[in-house]
Amino acid sequence: MDRDVFGSVTKKVKELRAKLEEERGSTLYRGPTDRERSIMAQLTEVLAREEMMAKQWSRITWLREGDRNIEFFQAKAKARSRTSRIKQLTDVDGRVCTDQEDLERLVGDFYQSLFSAQDELIPDLVCKHVPRKVTPDMCELLGVPFSEKKWKKLCSVWHQTRPRVSMASMPASFKHTGT
Repeated sequence: MDRDVFGSVTKKVKELRAKLEEERGSTLYRGPTDRERSIMAQLTEVLAREEMMAKQWSRITWLREGDRNIEFFQAKAKARSRTSRIKQLTDVDGRVCTDQEDLERLVGDFYQSLFSAQDELIPDLVCKHVPRKVTPDMCELLGVPFSEKKWKKLCSVWHQTRPRVSMASMPASFKHTGT
């Protein structure tokens, strides 16, 4: 990719992420604003460019080094595994664990406690901090008996008003050209 055409993608990603965080911080508990949606759309586009550039760079590296250079790829994989490895964890009692079995147990225990119900949980206290999305009028509508006629009408309205996605706005990887 030419820097003149695309600019510094990494710099643009950082700028957009900072703008997005700033916007989200100023509109806390109000849902996404039009500006936030616009920033997210720009960020998605720039991230797609970044991904395209990374794919092209990896392809260039592959062609330059050649698939015969196994030692090069093995060294790259080994370096990546060294930096991606969890070497130690600290348990709830403050003890540092380095043994593989202890690390696996700690991770399992952490996620088990994270996703299990808490006995001392007070739903009213939690709900007090979560913005209400369903209004009393909505609750009343949800209690209305089901009607097939209303359902068909709703489906036809949805079909007419749903957002249309053009093929031009989709990344090339999602387009099907046929074989």
